[in-house]
Amino acid sequence: MTCNLVIRRDAMRPFHGALVCAEENGVLAEMSRAGHSMRYDAELFVYHERRSDYPAFAKQMLNYGRGRGHLFTHQPSSLLPAALIPATLSLYLLALPALLLLNAWSVAPLGAYLALVALASTGIGWSLRRPAAALVSWPLILSLHLGYGLGFWIGMFEGLGPASARSALLERD
Repeated sequence: MTCNLVIRRDAMRPFHGALVCAEENGVLAEMSRAGHSMRYDAELFVYHERRSDYPAFAKQMLNYGRGRGHLFTHQPSSLLPAALIPATLSLYLLALPALLLLNAWSVAPLGAYLALVALASTGIGWSLRRPAAALVSWPLILSLHLGYGLGFWIGMFEGLGPASARSALLERD
């Protein structure tokens, strides 16, 4: 998720026209393959307005995942392993009812995941010195992971569709 990006004109690559979002990730992957160096400068920053409510945040996460799924279908080498974690979580949750019929212990990974979310939420509350932030961050972390994961699969299947369907998707968005 790139919010602030400066690229020399001679190094810039065109945005892929079939992507619904995550275009900058595609450009960065192409630039990396071409051997361009990239740097992070903590002194450069940009203000990024946050979503005003929960539904807008959830939709944003779904779209981020959707963009990553689209990008994967067009540039498989751009896939970061971390993007597969929410995607795998969403598949696991969809399969969980069937898995439970086979083995009651199938719920164990969900318990471990929820424990990690609780730990991360506690860490957020601790770092902000605001215990209430832990309670607020819990549903946001879940929404981030589930939205991104489901969005990844939606974007991947959209990206694998015929070119005419991809064009219609671009017009819709």
